[in-house]
Amino acid sequence: MSMDSINNSLKPEHTRCDTSFTELKDNARAGNWRQTKECFVALQQSLEEHLSMEEELLFPAFEKITGNRSGPTGIMRMEHGVIRNLLIRMAYALAQRDVDDFIYHAHNLLNKLQGHNLKEEKIMHLMADCILLSKHVDLIDTSNTQTTPNSVITT
Repeated sequence: MSMDSINNSLKPEHTRCDTSFTELKDNARAGNWRQTKECFVALQQSLEEHLSMEEELLFPAFEKITGNRSGPTGIMRMEHGVIRNLLIRMAYALAQRDVDDFIYHAHNLLNKLQGHNLKEEKIMHLMADCILLSKHVDLIDTSNTQTTPNSVITT
């Protein structure tokens, strides 16, 4: 898939994840644990897909051209670890049906994601747009039906 803007392609995912928090917290507060679990699982899957796509496609392509793993991609990977840790804490609180702990970690996750997404949208994705698109790098080889780290191609 040739992208005219990495930021334009990925920003809607951030918005989709942010909007699910209200429903998630409302269900937990009401004690609707089945709905809370469904919302949480959907959020967790969506976040993991997004984080994995960045770590397996975007970051390696960026690092291949810049030769730098400790710059913006290093910071993003570190924050991905924090996000995953917060998801684990939420899953534990959900399993315990501990509404206060669940809401606390959900609030922390939302705050972390908002800051993280801002950095991605205002720094990482813009840098990637400039660097990767100027080098005519497609993140996904459309001739390959499966997206893998090896799908990064230079045209």
